[in-house]
Amino acid sequence: MWTVIDAAASFPTHVFTAALLVVVCFWLVVAAGVADSACFDEDIDVDVWGLGGIPVAASFSLMTAFAWTGSLCAALLTGPLGASWVLTALASGVVLAGAPLLAWWLTRALVRLLRRRHPDEHASSAYLPRSPLT
Repeated sequence: MWTVIDAAASFPTHVFTAALLVVVCFWLVVAAGVADSACFDEDIDVDVWGLGGIPVAASFSLMTAFAWTGSLCAALLTGPLGASWVLTALASGVVLAGAPLLAWWLTRALVRLLRRRHPDEHASSAYLPRSPLT
Protein backbone atom coordinates (compact mmCIF):
# COMPACT_ATOMS: atom_id res chain seq x y z
CA MET A 1 0.00 0.00 0.00
CA TRP A 2 2.77 2.43 0.92
CA THR A 3 4.52 1.61 -2.33
CA VAL A 4 1.50 2.81 -4.32
CA ILE A 5 1.18 5.98 -2.23
CA ASP A 6 4.90 6.65 -2.61
CA ALA A 7 4.67 6.11 -6.38
CA ALA A 8 1.63 8.41 -6.63
CA ALA A 9 3.51 11.15 -4.77
CA SER A 10 6.75 10.84 -6.75
CA PHE A 11 7.72 12.53 -10.00
CA PRO A 12 6.17 12.44 -12.62
CA THR A 13 3.05 10.76 -11.21
CA HIS A 14 2.41 13.59 -8.75
CA VAL A 15 1.59 15.87 -11.69
CA PHE A 16 -1.21 13.52 -12.73
CA THR A 17 -2.21 12.93 -9.09
CA ALA A 18 -2.85 16.66 -8.67
CA ALA A 19 -4.90 16.70 -11.89
CA LEU A 20 -6.86 13.66 -10.72
CA LEU A 21 -7.64 15.39 -7.40
CA VAL A 22 -9.02 18.36 -9.36
CA VAL A 23 -11.18 16.00 -11.43
CA VAL A 24 -12.49 14.23 -8.31
CA CYS A 25 -13.30 17.58 -6.68
CA PHE A 26 -15.09 18.74 -9.84
CA TRP A 27 -17.27 15.62 -9.90
CA LEU A 28 -18.03 16.05 -6.18
CA VAL A 29 -19.20 19.60 -6.95
CA VAL A 30 -21.34 18.21 -9.80
CA ALA A 31 -22.76 15.53 -7.50
CA ALA A 32 -23.63 18.21 -4.94
CA GLY A 33 -25.60 20.04 -7.63
CA VAL A 34 -23.49 23.20 -7.59
CA ALA A 35 -22.24 22.78 -11.17
CA ASP A 36 -23.37 21.02 -14.33
CA SER A 37 -21.29 18.32 -16.00
CA ALA A 38 -21.74 20.06 -19.36
CA CYS A 39 -20.63 23.49 -18.11
CA PHE A 40 -17.50 23.54 -20.31
CA ASP A 41 -19.12 22.31 -23.53
CA GLU A 42 -19.53 25.77 -25.09
CA ASP A 43 -16.03 26.91 -24.11
CA ILE A 44 -13.85 24.17 -25.60
CA ASP A 45 -14.02 22.50 -29.02
CA VAL A 46 -12.71 18.96 -28.51
CA ASP A 47 -13.80 17.71 -31.93
CA VAL A 48 -10.35 18.71 -33.21
CA TRP A 49 -8.78 16.14 -30.88
CA GLY A 50 -11.35 13.45 -31.72
CA LEU A 51 -12.99 13.70 -28.29
CA GLY A 52 -16.32 15.22 -29.31
CA GLY A 53 -19.59 13.48 -28.72
CA ILE A 54 -19.51 13.35 -24.92
CA PRO A 55 -19.29 16.24 -22.46
CA VAL A 56 -15.89 17.92 -22.29
CA ALA A 57 -15.63 17.28 -18.56
CA ALA A 58 -16.18 13.56 -19.11
CA SER A 59 -13.55 13.30 -21.86
CA PHE A 60 -10.94 15.22 -19.88
CA SER A 61 -11.77 13.21 -16.75
CA LEU A 62 -11.21 9.99 -18.65
CA MET A 63 -7.99 11.31 -20.12
CA THR A 64 -6.74 12.35 -16.67
CA ALA A 65 -7.61 8.98 -15.16
CA PHE A 66 -5.87 7.11 -17.97
CA ALA A 67 -2.75 9.32 -17.71
CA TRP A 68 -2.60 8.88 -13.94
CA THR A 69 -3.02 5.11 -14.20
CA GLY A 70 -0.36 4.83 -16.88
CA SER A 71 2.07 7.01 -14.97
CA LEU A 72 1.45 5.11 -11.74
CA CYS A 73 2.00 1.76 -13.45
CA ALA A 74 5.22 3.03 -15.02
CA ALA A 75 6.44 4.31 -11.66
CA LEU A 76 5.64 1.00 -9.98
CA LEU A 77 7.37 -0.99 -12.72
CA THR A 78 10.52 1.13 -12.92
CA GLY A 79 10.86 1.91 -9.20
CA PRO A 80 12.42 -1.38 -8.06
CA LEU A 81 15.03 -1.32 -10.83
CA GLY A 82 17.28 0.98 -8.82
CA ALA A 83 18.73 2.65 -11.90
CA SER A 84 21.07 5.61 -11.83
CA TRP A 85 19.66 9.10 -11.54
CA VAL A 86 20.29 9.72 -15.24
CA LEU A 87 18.18 6.74 -16.30
CA THR A 88 15.53 7.62 -13.72
CA ALA A 89 15.33 11.20 -15.03
CA LEU A 90 15.15 9.95 -18.62
CA ALA A 91 12.40 7.46 -17.76
CA SER A 92 10.49 10.16 -15.88
CA GLY A 93 10.64 12.45 -18.91
CA VAL A 94 9.40 9.68 -21.18
CA VAL A 95 6.53 8.93 -18.79
CA LEU A 96 5.67 12.62 -18.42
CA ALA A 97 5.35 12.95 -22.20
CA GLY A 98 4.05 9.48 -23.00
CA ALA A 99 1.31 9.08 -20.40
CA PRO A 100 -0.84 11.95 -21.75
CA LEU A 101 -0.37 10.73 -25.33
CA LEU A 102 -1.41 7.21 -24.42
CA ALA A 103 -4.30 8.59 -22.37
CA TRP A 104 -5.46 10.72 -25.30
CA TRP A 105 -5.35 7.71 -27.62
CA LEU A 106 -7.31 5.51 -25.18
CA THR A 107 -9.86 8.25 -24.50
CA ARG A 108 -10.32 8.87 -28.23
CA ALA A 109 -10.91 5.14 -28.82
CA LEU A 110 -13.45 4.99 -25.98
CA VAL A 111 -15.24 8.13 -27.20
CA ARG A 112 -15.48 6.66 -30.71
CA LEU A 113 -16.98 3.50 -29.26
CA LEU A 114 -19.49 5.49 -27.21
CA ARG A 115 -20.42 7.63 -30.23
CA ARG A 116 -20.98 4.54 -32.33
CA ARG A 117 -23.16 2.89 -29.70
CA HIS A 118 -25.09 6.03 -28.72
CA PRO A 119 -25.37 8.41 -31.66
CA ASP A 120 -26.12 12.00 -30.74
CA GLU A 121 -29.08 13.85 -32.18
CA HIS A 122 -26.62 16.49 -33.42
CA ALA A 123 -24.72 14.02 -35.58
CA SER A 124 -24.28 14.87 -39.22
CA SER A 125 -26.66 13.33 -41.73
CA ALA A 126 -23.87 11.24 -43.25
CA TYR A 127 -23.87 9.03 -40.17
CA LEU A 128 -27.62 8.76 -39.75
CA PRO A 129 -29.45 5.78 -41.24
CA ARG A 130 -31.51 6.56 -44.30
CA SER A 131 -35.26 6.38 -44.07
CA PRO A 132 -36.92 3.83 -46.36
CA LEU A 133 -39.41 6.54 -47.40
CA THR A 134 -36.78 8.78 -49.04
